[in-house]
Formats: sequence, C-alpha cells, structure tokens
Amino acid sequence: MTNKGFEWAAIGAAVVLTGLHAAAQSAPATSLPDESLSRYAVPQQLIRLQDGRHIHMLCLGRGAPTVIMTAGLSDWAITWSKVHESIARQTRACAWDRPGFGYSDPDTQPQDIAHTTADLEQTLIVAQIKGPYVLLGHSMGAFESLRFADRHARDVRGMVLVDPSYPDQSARFAAVAPRMSVFYERSIQSDIDHMRRCAGELAARTLTQASADPDKCFDYPPDYPPRLREVMAGIDGKPAHFLTQASTFRQFDHSSRIVVNSGRHYGDMPLRILTAGQWEEEDMPPEVKAETPRVQREWNRAHDAMAALSTDGTNVVVESTHDIQTIRPEVVIACVNEVVDKVRERLRDTAHHSHAHALRSEE
Repeated sequence: MTNKGFEWAAIGAAVVLTGLHAAAQSAPATSLPDESLSRYAVPQQLIRLQDGRHIHMLCLGRGAPTVIMTAGLSDWAITWSKVHESIARQTRACAWDRPGFGYSDPDTQPQDIAHTTADLEQTLIVAQIKGPYVLLGHSMGAFESLRFADRHARDVRGMVLVDPSYPDQSARFAAVAPRMSVFYERSIQSDIDHMRRCAGELAARTLTQASADPDKCFDYPPDYPPRLREVMAGIDGKPAHFLTQASTFRQFDHSSRIVVNSGRHYGDMPLRILTAGQWEEEDMPPEVKAETPRVQREWNRAHDAMAALSTDGTNVVVESTHDIQTIRPEVVIACVNEVVDKVRERLRDTAHHSHAHALRSEE
C-alpha cells in the first residue's frame, strides 16, 4: 500500500496529472476511524497467476453484467467502499488491486498498463469471472478500462469513468500548462524517491513496524481502523511492495501513451464520464497557479472527447472534487445502475431476437 500521508503533503490536488492524492482524500484529516472499513482487513480472493503471483479481487453480489472496478493510481479496492455494496445489490461487482497495492503481490516487471491490464485479464480467466462486463474506473483506472474494452469489445457492454485520466495526458497537460506540468513532475518524482527510500530502509532493517517512522512510510488515512492499519503495515513491511508502487508511478507517462488509440470507438455502448466540478486549492507559485484555467478547460475537453467514443456517451460535471466515489457516492451508484439496467435491457432484446430467429428457422 502506498503511504497516504506523504501524498497529502507532496501532491495535494495532483488529480490533473495522475490523481495520486485519491486515497488520501478518502477521509478528512479530522475524521475518526471508520469501523465499516474493517472488512478490508482480510483479503477475499487471492487469484494465483501463471507466474505464481497473486492478484486480489473482492467480489460482492450476483447477476450479470459483472461490474469490474479499477482504482486510481496509489489506491486499491478500498476506494470503492462507499459504492461497492450498493452496486452489488443490483449485480455482481468485483474490485481488484494492482500489483503491489492492497493485497496483490508485488511484481518486478515495469508497471505500465500493458502489464497491469494483462494481469486483470488473466485474473478474470483464472477466477472464471466471465462477461458481459461493465467497467468502472477512477482516475488512472480509466487506462486499464479503456485498454481492456479495446481488447474485449464483445464482452464489455458498458463503462463508467470517474474523473478519468485520459490518453496522452502527460503530453497534452504539458502543452497547455508547462509550468504546472513541471511542478507536478517534481512532486511525483519526490513521491517516487520517498517510496524507494522506504524500501531501502526496510531492506536495511533500519525501519520496522516497531521502530520510529520519521519518513511516514506506514502513514495511513485517519479513517483506517486499528486492525486495518496493522494489516496494511504488515504488507508494506516488504520492500518489494514499495518498489512496485514506485514503478507504477514512474510508468504513468508511458501508460498514458500506451492507451492512445486513434481508431477507438465503442459504437452505441453506454459510456458515462463523471467530471469533478470542484478543484482543490494548491500551495504553488502564482505563475504556476495562473495556468489552472487552461488545465480545467483541457480536462473538460478531454472528457468530452472520451464521451464521444460512443453514440450513447455523456460527460456530466459533478459538484465534487476528484474522489467522486467517496464524496458523492450516490452519483456513482446511480450512474452505474443506469448503465447496468441499459445493458440488461439490450441483452434481453438480443436474446429475444435470437429466440425469434431460431423459431422462424424451424418453420
């Protein structure tokens, strides 16, 4: 698990570039432990891949289509805690953890979305979680969602992207806001350096769960109950987890290029984009902050373009900051349920037409 506290200090509202603050945003600094999160202190399914690694998946509910939930960069299945059960009352909903996050094993391969999407594909096969699917992705989780949909067009029947990152985002961001781009690149590199430093301290055994933690390597959101903190610290006590997380951060630019697909179009598939309408205030130099309006316009243009990938696509601005699934969970729940209902209606229509065609063929 990534350290949540340092993300607050170093990134704040870096949603524009990666959404690195997503998990830290899940609870205000003054909040008390949320005992409902204790369910995340135990993994549900650890799916063994061909190379022996395990990917964690948490599935609730029954029915089709299955909603596949992908967290933003730095986060894991817990980011869906306020929407998961409600969606599962409607249909089966499965959240998974990237390598090195949550309960998923670390990986020595570069953690770009080509690798993480391949892990998701293999996990679904081994776990026998078959389509049809509705994909639900937050922030960088849009990258795996888009790539998976490109590769499994027959199985993916709907998609909901929550304040998503977008293809070629790093280059497009730098073009409209060069000063802010440099500002965030430095912040992200600081985070990567922090993760590597934590890994080094753990490897040298100068840092343990029982030792002082001046670099806040085991710093978690204040709403984590004690048992969950203890479990997460045990997982993060392995250097390989921090190194895998650092690789995922480092590969963001490359991942944003991998997901570029000029031929992408999803026909009339229900596609919903939810865009955060509120922007965090940043402690940044005035000349950097002055570029914020350009970034906002580019963010909205990119989301409009993503919605246009389907003739049944919409982009809705929500009165919320980046973590809409945490701050306005009812909006995400309603949106996913609407897409699920539409997918089911189309599946019924297809089944009806197939049945009618079979009857005519027998006459």
